[in-house]
Amino acid sequence: MLKMLQSRLIFTLVMCFCFFCVSNTSFSNGRWSKTKPLEWKWSRKEIKDMKSELDKVKEVSAGVYEYESEHWITRTYHTPRFTIQVAKYMEMFYDVFNTAFLFKADYAFKEKPVLIVFSSQDQYYSKFNGIQGSGGMFTASWKTNGNEVVHASLKLGTYYAADKAEPDFDSKAKLGTIQHEATHCLFQKMFGAKKIPNWLTEGAATYYEAWELRQKLTDSGNAPKDIRARAARRKHSDGIETMTYLTKKMGGALPRLDYLISLDTLKKWNSDNMGEETSYHYAIAETFIDYLMSSKNRRPFLLKIMERLYNNEKPIITAQEQLEHEEDWLKFIDQKWGIKFNSAEIKKRRKELEDRVAEAEKTAENKK
Repeated sequence: MLKMLQSRLIFTLVMCFCFFCVSNTSFSNGRWSKTKPLEWKWSRKEIKDMKSELDKVKEVSAGVYEYESEHWITRTYHTPRFTIQVAKYMEMFYDVFNTAFLFKADYAFKEKPVLIVFSSQDQYYSKFNGIQGSGGMFTASWKTNGNEVVHASLKLGTYYAADKAEPDFDSKAKLGTIQHEATHCLFQKMFGAKKIPNWLTEGAATYYEAWELRQKLTDSGNAPKDIRARAARRKHSDGIETMTYLTKKMGGALPRLDYLISLDTLKKWNSDNMGEETSYHYAIAETFIDYLMSSKNRRPFLLKIMERLYNNEKPIITAQEQLEHEEDWLKFIDQKWGIKFNSAEIKKRRKELEDRVAEAEKTAENKK
């Protein structure tokens, strides 16, 4: 039955692993430790500034604290101090995300996302309906009146099992999970009710889950204002998982852009219920986003993809652009992981794409 007021639910899941080391080191000196790259530390000034904000934390129910910052609503099942620390971290991620992508469109959803950090995995499962085995999850729902969105709800859930009464938001927190899910969240906030292709949002989320927030965005030593934070990332894509998936799944065959961009729905993306095939999808999607983000000459193409999605233009990647980028993407993968692709296969693939472009041009000419 059609109703004037409709609601729609978008659901995204990621199972994060491999990135979380355990450390008992407390906060000090605002930087990532060089010896323990997952160890998060605050500067003395930041600690002092956060203390001055403690009176703004609300206890919304017994043992549940909430703090509303400029762009987020942070709710935790821990302490006021922990809540402030998480909120500060999320504002840092928001700034880095927006600076790095350089996408200037207004956010379609104006509501602030809510991040909830539970105190145990069981609590996360029961109160957030977290999927068994997942470390975090993002959900979005919105109500529309005709074509107009009248209300949106964006929520991120994760958990932190504290080992002391006054915990700190440190390396035991699921930083990678939070950044991954926050990327999904900001993509949905940016594009609103539009359907975001899974390869794009998952590739970007996997890319961003390993971003070090302390790294300056303009200190490359190369072109001014060139985004070089990727050079100091924790190198998720250099991990054994990605290398294994790429090498094993390819088996000498080439990754193909037309296959990647066909992964535009959850069913296609998660084809084997988070199995090896899905892991391969994460790997190739992240490498393509990394390929685009790693060069100031290629980032404009990523922005063009996002602008087309924002403006409902199709296709978001043309046959001509596949021809222009696919071989360079393969070279990028080869340079980064040493996966030697068959030159005859590359030549064959290039000819296939050239024929496809020629056919598209012929079809367009006949329509004139």
